[in-house]
Amino acid sequence: MHSCRKELEVARKVQNVGTAERWLRIVGGGLAALVGLMLLLPVPASVGAGVLGLALVLLGSDFVYTGVTGYCPLYNKLGWSTARAGGGPGRGRPRPR
Repeated sequence: MHSCRKELEVARKVQNVGTAERWLRIVGGGLAALVGLMLLLPVPASVGAGVLGLALVLLGSDFVYTGVTGYCPLYNKLGWSTARAGGGPGRGRPRPR
């Protein structure tokens, strides 16, 4: 739980996802989540479709969240940023420490 609180504090302060990538994450994540839901909806769904659907919903939701907030915990751990200091899209260079 302590780790989650720390990540939320960092997310409020740091934006490490650029504008273009944020839009791609929101649109692509939303589509992935929608496809995942469509795989989960048929009542006699197979196990494979259910697992794939759940994975797409979870991954798509994560992409939408990181797109909306502009913060990616994985980028933070790796020291990456696609956001420019001025708020525009970057080139994927490592963030200065």
